This record gives sequence, structure tokens and C-alpha cells, in this order.
Amino acid sequence: MGEILKCQPCQSGSTATPPPLDLQYDWNKDEDDEFEKLNQQLNKVYLDDQHKPSLIQAFQADMSSYLSHEKLTKNSRRMQTEYQIASNKDREYVFNTYIKNNIEQMALDKYMHYILEKVIEKGPSQFRNEILDRIFQKIHKLIKDLYACKVMQKGLEIMAQYPQESQIQLQKYISFIHQDNTKMKQFYIDRIANQLIQKSLEVFEGDTLNKLLNILQQFILRENPEKFELSTDQYGCLLVNKIIDIYPKQFDQVSKQITNDIIVRAIQNSSCLTRRQYANYIIQQILEKGQEVHKRLLMDNYLIKDFVSMSMDKYGSNVAEKCIIYGGPQWRKRLWEEEVSISESSFRKLVNDQFANYPIQRLYEYLDQQLRMEFLSIMNKLSDQNFLNHHGIVLNIIIRLNCTQICINQLQCEKNDIESSI
Repeated sequence: MGEILKCQPCQSGSTATPPPLDLQYDWNKDEDDEFEKLNQQLNKVYLDDQHKPSLIQAFQADMSSYLSHEKLTKNSRRMQTEYQIASNKDREYVFNTYIKNNIEQMALDKYMHYILEKVIEKGPSQFRNEILDRIFQKIHKLIKDLYACKVMQKGLEIMAQYPQESQIQLQKYISFIHQDNTKMKQFYIDRIANQLIQKSLEVFEGDTLNKLLNILQQFILRENPEKFELSTDQYGCLLVNKIIDIYPKQFDQVSKQITNDIIVRAIQNSSCLTRRQYANYIIQQILEKGQEVHKRLLMDNYLIKDFVSMSMDKYGSNVAEKCIIYGGPQWRKRLWEEEVSISESSFRKLVNDQFANYPIQRLYEYLDQQLRMEFLSIMNKLSDQNFLNHHGIVLNIIIRLNCTQICINQLQCEKNDIESSI
């Protein structure tokens, strides 16, 4: 780029005497034309750092691995910022010079993959498509890499927004994600690849989404020849949670029916799922983000009857706490009357259990004042009769401290009211 261009003398070898300057040939005009051509050539060449656009300076920053995380992050962010505000001409130069031949390496890099995401999001469609084409060539390898998978997710998101600009690339990806084979099943339960399947559920619509849902539902609480189950897998359960999350956004009746069927199957199997290490998160997801119709079906028909037993399970106790938080005052009152306080033996089991004492403590916090008094009365009786073990004693202390704090807060409020009225 630092090439120095020189005007060379004529090499014709002629010995003829040059014509006088006052004749018809305009030598000054010829010289001007030559310098104009020279200037046009120089305009295409960045002579030195002082004259280079900020984007190019940013891309020439040192990104060597020996640099600190802070320095590499700063350089990466500068590239992203400069790319966003750069002219199309500079973007094209940078893509052809620094990106085009390094797409795979950049996709795998902790700091440079952000640049590809920015090009996909803000750059011309031809650059986006070239990046996606190159990544798709090695998708079986790159889909399991954390940074490359993020680039794919961004590409999928933008392709879904502008499908006409990337028809070939989008169709390739759809064909890939709709495969129903052993390799795809491994992607469903892979820590990284799973994220791309979730993004697909999020952005797909219509027949494309329906086909993916139909493939996935084979492996969600259904008998299948491979005995492959997503709901109990550490990462497979995240796909079920995503299906619960997208249910209210579905307007297509087919996809709405498929997602509803999956959620209802989870509710019907809630007793088993609440006691599994990963599957219990599916039940928690329904309680936290599910539709009211699903929450009521789950809590009124299944969880309330199972509350005592579920609370004493290592994983079920987490679900029991969520029931109390999201159940509402009427459900909590029913729970207290029908399951918890119905017998002293049930109450004693709960307060003395290493897992159940947590949801029972949460229940006390959410009960109204009258039911709290009943709760304290039973606790006092058990304490007086020495029926509390270590867990029960600790719970009793915590509840009494909670009562003391509530009384202090009430007195403070009364004091503030009196002072404000004076």
C-alpha cells in the first residue's frame, strides 16, 4: 500500500525536435490529465496510518493471544463500533482484506466472533451470505463450538428477519435442522449445539416450526424405539422449557396444538419429573412462565396432592417452593388446610425434614396473619413436646426471628404515622 507511483519519461527513442509551446498541442492539459489519473490511483491506496479510515486502523490492531483480556476486548469492541458507522466502501475493503479468508478462524475466536456477528447484522447481504455459506460447510464441527454457535444464532435470527435476502442459506439451514437421525439427537443434548435448536424454535414459524416440533415431540415423554428422552437430560430439558416459553406466541393452530400436547404430557407426568435432577426445571418453568390454564391444571390436579411427599425430595422441594410463590393466596390457603395442617404428623414430617423445611418456611412467609398464628401454635406445641429435631429447631428459630422483624417493622410504621400527623 506504500507503493510510490512515478511518471516515467517517454521511451519512444524519437530524436525529433519538440514543437514550440505556442503550437496547437496543449502539453499542460496532457500533464493535468496524467496527474488526474495518478490521483485516482492514489485514492484507492491508503498511503499511511494518518490517512487510513478508523475502521481499517481498528482492524490492524494487535489481537495476539498474549495480550490481556481487557486489551483484546477493547480492540474487538472498537472494530464492532467502527464497522457500524463505516462507509460501505470501507466495509467492503475490510471484508475482502481481513475477513473473507479467515471466516472459520474468526468464528472460533473468543474476541473475533463478535466481528462476524456485526457483519451479519449490519453489513451488506452478500457478505452475510458468504459468511453463512462458509460456516455451513463445516456446520457439524462448528455447531459444537461456543463462539461459532453464537455466530450461527445471529445468522439465523437475521435470516428469519430478511428471508428474501438469504433464501439459499436459510433453506440449507432448514434442511439441516429438519434431519431426524442419530447425529441430530446428539446435537439436541449437546451443551452448545442445543442453543441453536432453541433459537430455531424461537424464530421459526408455520410449517417450518411444525416440522421441527413434530420431530422433537417424538422424544418428549413418549415411547420411542431408541428410548431417547429429552425431558430428563441436562440440556434436552432446555428444549422442553423453550417449547413452554413459545406456546403463547403461537398463532398457527397446528403448532399451538403440538406445543399444548407437550406441556400437558409434562403436567400428567409431573410426579415423576419433579423428582428428577433436570426434569424438575420443566415443572418450575410451567409454574413461572406457563399459561394460567396450564398452571391451574398442574397445581390443582397434581401438585397439591403430592405436596408433602414432593417437599421431602431433594429436587421436588425446589418445585414445592415455586408452588407456594406462584400459587396465589387461595391456593396457599387450600394447601394449608388440606395438606399441611390437616394432621400433626404431616406437619411434623415437613418441619423436621432436611429438604421440606425450606418450602414450609416459604409457606409461612406467604400465609396471611391468621394462618400464621395457626402455624406458630402448632410449632409451639411440637417444641414443647420435644418433637422437633435439628432441622425443626433451626426452622423454629428462623420463624421467630421473622416474627420479631415483622413486629419491629409494624412499630416503625406506626411511629412514622404518628410523627407525620403531628
